[in-house]
Amino acid sequence: ADFNYNWFDTNGKKSCEDKPVLLSKSKLDSRNTSYFIKGYLQSKFFGGRLPLGNINIALDKNATASDYYDAGSVASKAFDGDDSTAWNAGAHPLQWISVDLGQNFSIGQIRLRVAQLPDGNTIHNIYFSQDGVNWGSPVDIIDSYTEGWQWITRDVLGYARFIKVETTSSPSWVAWLEIEVYPLSFVP
Repeated sequence: ADFNYNWFDTNGKKSCEDKPVLLSKSKLDSRNTSYFIKGYLQSKFFGGRLPLGNINIALDKNATASDYYDAGSVASKAFDGDDSTAWNAGAHPLQWISVDLGQNFSIGQIRLRVAQLPDGNTIHNIYFSQDGVNWGSPVDIIDSYTEGWQWITRDVLGYARFIKVETTSSPSWVAWLEIEVYPLSFVP
């Protein structure tokens, strides 16, 4: 069976309504559907790159976290656009931070600025949710060597209002200087 994969702009309106992407379910990789769709769209329609909006839609949005070290390191500090502040859980993994974007968006990219000492191997799971309760499986897993002040940029594809970053392994307390979220954007 085939289905149309419609895209939505930052106001929640269909933005490619006249050109829906038609994919066959038989073509989808059941292990990671979002990566398959992203790769298919990148190669077929966008010359290898997803079209991203230039506005960080997570900036100054409501954020929550599993814990925080003190009043100066609460969850909102990771979404304030200021590299001199950070959310710090004040503890090792398992820790998480999430943001409420205020409405559903078609997400295209997440950028994370690491606050970590010492440097080392880390594992972070990125989740999307439309209700902040049902998270499902991770849309992306970052499993790499990271160091303080490093930017991690991940192309992710999904439709969500809530985004959660869960750290399951790290040599240090869990903390982020900044987390930015960019929507997909289409030029007619």
